[in-house]
Amino acid sequence: MITSNHLKRGKWLSLFLLLVFLASCGENSPNSEQTPAETTASETIENVEAESPTADNKQLSNNSSATQKQASNSLAPGTYCFEYQDETLTSEAELTVATNNQVTGNLTGTVQNEAEGYFTSYQQDVVGSLQGNQLQVNLTTEIELDTQISQENWQLTANQLDTGRRIYQAVDCTALNDAAPTSSQRIQFAAGESSAVVSNSVILGERDVYLVEANSGQTMELTISSLEDNAVFDLISPGGETLEAGAKNSSLVLPATGDYTVIVGGTRGNATYDLQVEIN
Repeated sequence: MITSNHLKRGKWLSLFLLLVFLASCGENSPNSEQTPAETTASETIENVEAESPTADNKQLSNNSSATQKQASNSLAPGTYCFEYQDETLTSEAELTVATNNQVTGNLTGTVQNEAEGYFTSYQQDVVGSLQGNQLQVNLTTEIELDTQISQENWQLTANQLDTGRRIYQAVDCTALNDAAPTSSQRIQFAAGESSAVVSNSVILGERDVYLVEANSGQTMELTISSLEDNAVFDLISPGGETLEAGAKNSSLVLPATGDYTVIVGGTRGNATYDLQVEIN
């Protein structure tokens, strides 16, 4: 016989089982797990955060860009001088780097080949742009009576100039410009005269050097003639700048006051010449 006590115990047992069932369902409830969409979004955010530059990464990136920019401008603005010499060629270069990496200057050379009985000199005017150590140049080359225009790629550092044909080594610009010929003769005009003629001969492999004093703004005219049309001259300013190279005639307004140097040589063999100098 079922009593009221039995009913009460059964009721409490059923209630207990229902609570256990609900608790079990709660553990397996869809809300207790992360849905695939939620998982994907979470992973995407983590990936973006991993790939996005942090403040430190941005700083490193900025530093890297600054380093690359500094490397492209590694050669400080200023004037750089270089020299090259071998058995037949003596050459000097003076290049000025501006703050915008534009490069201007000149390169001069003297060729003396005793075996071939050949002497000549040349000058190259340089205008270019420097990127890193790569120098793209436009060259105007004057050699004797010929003018040539070309474009070349050089390499320029503080220690070397590589033209692709030869490598120049850095030298002190002051020493280079102050270097004077060991032997020279001064040309002087007779009283009341503004011109003079020097007659001489220069042997193979040697040069005759003359000094002419003049003032800034005056005009200097030079003419050289020779029996075999084989004599030329270079004209150097008081500051060491080459104004003419391998020339036979010249008329220039002078840029400075002081001694101008005229260097005479033969283009082939010995040269007997007359050098006329006039200053007005």
